[in-house]
Amino acid sequence: MKGLFGWSFKPRSCFAAFESRSLLTLLRGPSQVPVYRSARQSAVLVRNFTAAAESTAPPTQAETMAPGHSKHPASTSKTTLENLTDQPFSQLQISPATKQAIAQIEAEAQQLIKFHNLSAQVVFGGTNINADVRRFKQNMPSILIATPGRLNDHLQNGKLAEAMRHLRVLVFDEADRLLDMGFRRDIDIMMKHLPSKETRQTVLFSATFPRETNELCKYALRQDLVFVDTIGEDSEQTANRVSQSSVVLPLAQQMPALYQIISDHKAVEPSHKIMVFFTTANQTAFASALFEAAGQPIMEMHSRKSQAQRTKTADRFRNAREGIMFSSDVSARGVDYPDVTLVVQVGVPSEKAQYVHRVGRTARAGKSGSAVLLLADFEAYFIRQLTDLPVKPMQLAPEAIAASQQRLDSSMPRVSESTKGKAYQAFLGFYKGQRGLKWSSAQLVEQANYYASIMGCPEPPAILAKTVGMMGLKGTPGLNIVKGKQQLPGPDSPRPAQGRGNSQAFGQSRPSAGAVQSERGSQLDQRRGGRGGASRSKGRRSGAQRRPQQ
Repeated sequence: MKGLFGWSFKPRSCFAAFESRSLLTLLRGPSQVPVYRSARQSAVLVRNFTAAAESTAPPTQAETMAPGHSKHPASTSKTTLENLTDQPFSQLQISPATKQAIAQIEAEAQQLIKFHNLSAQVVFGGTNINADVRRFKQNMPSILIATPGRLNDHLQNGKLAEAMRHLRVLVFDEADRLLDMGFRRDIDIMMKHLPSKETRQTVLFSATFPRETNELCKYALRQDLVFVDTIGEDSEQTANRVSQSSVVLPLAQQMPALYQIISDHKAVEPSHKIMVFFTTANQTAFASALFEAAGQPIMEMHSRKSQAQRTKTADRFRNAREGIMFSSDVSARGVDYPDVTLVVQVGVPSEKAQYVHRVGRTARAGKSGSAVLLLADFEAYFIRQLTDLPVKPMQLAPEAIAASQQRLDSSMPRVSESTKGKAYQAFLGFYKGQRGLKWSSAQLVEQANYYASIMGCPEPPAILAKTVGMMGLKGTPGLNIVKGKQQLPGPDSPRPAQGRGNSQAFGQSRPSAGAVQSERGSQLDQRRGGRGGASRSKGRRSGAQRRPQQ
């Protein structure tokens, strides 16, 4: 039979191949994980099913195995193994995963099909779409793993829709995350190009089942679907098995506290693997640069790194016996790093589910682990969302924090002004969207300028007028607005001279609101007087030297 991309194939059932070489022999143990065992039992009966799995269960093998890669001896109905053939695009897996997770899914899929006449390919955004097509022409895969946007590019603009007539199995990976990320419209589009749900098996994996996920079940799965719960009402979920603590302290002490938490854990855990999550990519980059300057080796993972860099870092951390990774949320879900002993979250999570999934990076495969939530005092409101989880307050010794603070103080000047400026802008953007804070725009800028002073900036970092407009902060006093990128500091910009502004990186005193207002007014008067009129700079009148009243 001639394929659409000029590739010839002869359809053949893979049932005999799976009989001849057991996947369990290759994997040596995944049947011990409930989601694997339950998924295989449902899949072998060609059922449409949804699976609720703990966030610690490595998803990639279960989801690729879902089409029933084992034979149920008591089943007399046609098995999914017989459904899965080496025809092109026999199975399609939809995943919201990051590029790192997609790469891991592909690696797991290749392992699972190693001894069988099957092939797998991944397609995702941010890569050359023509390269995807060239790979299709060389060898159309029997299993395609795709992110929603890139899949729709192929379905709508290429020949993939016609090739999908062979689809036997459709898998939704991390369905709750697909919907959280706004992919519902993309799912609606792709479903119009895929065979009817009556002619295929559909499998949906999800760690949580909010209303939107249940609606997707009704839309994409047949009415006779089976719900496979591998958690159970009486079973402790992952987050309940992890030793969890929270630390709330002033923003100026956040980085010293993190340094101390890491140092303490390394002292009691020689084979430590630590993951630290930050709220944004640029704040991850700042913290990584600061800790590296302080002599602490860090593996840096976030979306500002190239795909090649992220893949290299992911592999390095995965294979390391010990190490520390600073990451944005690209590593929170869908990526399996074995033997993580500690997870630290710096800054308020966007929601409880994000907190839980980050905690799920440790205590995997039955092993123990710890998690610490490190919040600034203005973020303490988030702890109220965790009352049903065993999160206990943690106290850090003031003298230990002071020692860590001194070390980071001396390292701060070695962090580039460009890195600090990007972290400042990320602070503005992230906390602008945090409804729980209920800050006005003026309060947000005050806090951001205080954050800049913590980073050792003598004045608020420059920010483009266009960016200010996009953030909805136009007209807000205290911003140092510039018109062109050439006015922004570059990565190799010289450090500010000593004596300009505040020389201390951490631990500024906390003045009253009146003191802050008085200082701002005094600075503004001086600048107006010195220039013979009203200052045209919106940035240099706020001063980044004092902490605003909470």
